[in-house]
Amino acid sequence: SNMVQIFALNNAVEPLDNPDVRRAINYAISRDKVIDITMSGAGAALTTAMSPAMGSYYDTSLDGTFDQDVDLAKELLANAGYPDGFDLTVTVPSNYLIHVNTAVELASELAAVGINLEIEQVEWATWLEDVYTGRNYETTVIALTSDYAPYDVLERYSSDSNGNFINYSNPEVDRILAEIPTISDEAQKTELYHEVLGIITDDAASCYLQDPTTLTAVSTRLTGYNV
Repeated sequence: SNMVQIFALNNAVEPLDNPDVRRAINYAISRDKVIDITMSGAGAALTTAMSPAMGSYYDTSLDGTFDQDVDLAKELLANAGYPDGFDLTVTVPSNYLIHVNTAVELASELAAVGINLEIEQVEWATWLEDVYTGRNYETTVIALTSDYAPYDVLERYSSDSNGNFINYSNPEVDRILAEIPTISDEAQKTELYHEVLGIITDDAASCYLQDPTTLTAVSTRLTGYNV
């Protein structure tokens, strides 16, 4: 569906401002379990900020970077100064059952590494105002959509982007994103997009969960139908 479901981590609040804490959260969760519970298995597991629907712009070499490893997650938390874990709140829009169910599953999985994830359900208008616009939250679950253009997918990770509601900031990402529009060679652009995806993944900017599959049921008597 060219949609990126994200367990968004606000990089500006403690302890999520620590990359090792964000990496630990990534390793603590099972994307396959999330997909099984929320989509009955009908989804593509994501490691980074782009969907495979984007074709060559998507970097397949990053697949599996954060396969679940509870022991490593605990080690990273201990090294970051949180051997016993910590409390965390996930603010989810109550009108999207997939995100609410995802939050419930994440809470269960994070408990195994000592992170107590409290679920706060809010109305959509409240989510837009407080979380997306106001950036007044710790974590959230939402689906990011975009045009079928790689720059539209990644521009939100520029430090000064209005869509950068996770407060992510990396000078090298800013530099590359500023350079991409000046490049005409498509192969070179693709390489730069892969570079950005790699940096975002290495920084564990957030947890990328799945691209839900778009399913359409139609009568066998129907012909000429195109999605």
